[in-house]
Amino acid sequence: MPQPAAAGQTVKLICTQKQNVKKNVEVVNASGKTVFIDSFNKAVYTLKELPTPGVYFVKIVAGNNVATQKMVI
Repeated sequence: MPQPAAAGQTVKLICTQKQNVKKNVEVVNASGKTVFIDSFNKAVYTLKELPTPGVYFVKIVAGNNVATQKMVI
């Protein structure tokens, strides 16, 4: 069973692609609405402002690679 994150916490996203590759992160709620979008170049990205409690999907796009993970807050 997944461990839910709590409001006020941060979530670190780790991407194994090379650091110089531009990566996009998108957080989508259970209704399919994008609630957060950003880009980064490092291997680790910290989500500092978590959305309200609920079920979300975090998608990271790095070049031709796409990873999506469920996140419960």
